[in-house]
Amino acid sequence: MTTITLRRLRPDDSIDELTAMLRRAFARHGNRGLNCTCVDQTPDITRQRIGQGECLVAVDRSRIVGTVTLQEADPWAEIAWYRHPNVGSLHQLGVDPDVQHHGIGAALLRAAESWAARHRFEALALDTPEPARHLHAYYEGQGYTRLTTVHIAGRNYLSAVFNKPMRQATRRSLDDAWPPRHPAEIAMLARKQGRSPGPVTATCSRFGHAPLIPTFPTPTQNVRQTPTPGEFS
Repeated sequence: MTTITLRRLRPDDSIDELTAMLRRAFARHGNRGLNCTCVDQTPDITRQRIGQGECLVAVDRSRIVGTVTLQEADPWAEIAWYRHPNVGSLHQLGVDPDVQHHGIGAALLRAAESWAARHRFEALALDTPEPARHLHAYYEGQGYTRLTTVHIAGRNYLSAVFNKPMRQATRRSLDDAWPPRHPAEIAMLARKQGRSPGPVTATCSRFGHAPLIPTFPTPTQNVRQTPTPGEFS
C-alpha cells in the first residue's frame, strides 16, 4: 500500500519537479481562463515564492505529490489579512491530480495549522479564486470562514479570502488590532517586536531539531489526517 510522507522541502528536492506538480494541480484553473500564478509559473518563481516562507511537501516514495508554503506577516501584501502581525497565511497549496481525493490536501492543511498554532498566530488565512466554488466548499468543510473578496493586481479574477482561528494564541487580540494598519505602521511594530518588517525568508534551521514525520496510507479511509502536535513547528 502506498504511504505518503509529509516533510519539509529539502535542498536536494527538485524545484523543477515541484513546479511541474503545481502546474498540474492548478491546470483546472488555467483551463477556465484563470491566470493563477501556479498555472504557468517558472521554477525561478517557485523558488522565489518558497523562499518567502516555509515549504512543506507530501511525498509518495521519492515523488512530490503535494505542497504548501507558509508565511508570516508581509507588510507589503495586497491582502490586508496577510499584513496582520497576528495572522499566518498559506500559499500555493496543491496536490497532484492523480492522487487528489485521498486526504493529502487536508493533511497539508492540518500541518499548516500546527505551524500557525506553534508560532502563536491567532488565525491562518488563505485566498482562492472566486469562481472556484468547489474550493470554497472544501475550505469551509475544513473549518475556514470566508471573510471578503478582493482583486489582486495582475489577476483576471476576484479572490475570496478565508481564515481559521487558531486555538492557542497569546498575541494581541485580532479585535484589538483590527482594522489592519497601514503597511508602514506594521513595519514599525514588527521592528519593535524584533521581527523583520519585510517578507520572511526562512530556512530549515529555524525548525530546530527534526520532529517526527507523519506518514499516512492511501486510500481515503486510512488517511491519517492530524499530524503529531509540534510537527512542522
